[in-house]
Amino acid sequence: MNENWHIVGCIQENVAKKLGMQGRTPIWINDKILKHIEDRHGRELSNMRTSAQAFIHRVVSGFNNAYLQKDGTILLAVVGGQKSLCTYIKLEHATENYWRVKSAHIRSNSELARYKAIWSKPKTTKKPAKKKRQA
Repeated sequence: MNENWHIVGCIQENVAKKLGMQGRTPIWINDKILKHIEDRHGRELSNMRTSAQAFIHRVVSGFNNAYLQKDGTILLAVVGGQKSLCTYIKLEHATENYWRVKSAHIRSNSELARYKAIWSKPKTTKKPAKKKRQA
């Protein structure tokens, strides 16, 4: 049986290296996993007015934290507020190394503390805007 695979994003090279990956890394998902995510988390996604594929792309392209699970799965998270948008990826060893999505959903930030933090996006501070002098 043939599976349909889709690229849902890429991890930039500078971040990928910090996560232990080699270079710019594509992340793939197949239709079976998309269906699994829609079946289990469809209501949440619908409330956010998004699809599983769009949700995953949003996390992969904008994650600000990464965690490592004991089985080697990397959890990419957009952490903010009380809940985080999460996508779980696992390295597939084939003729070419790539990462595949295992699952994706919304999690409470407190649940993320169970995992080992392996990367956090550096915080940028904005300089205050200069006030215009009045004449």
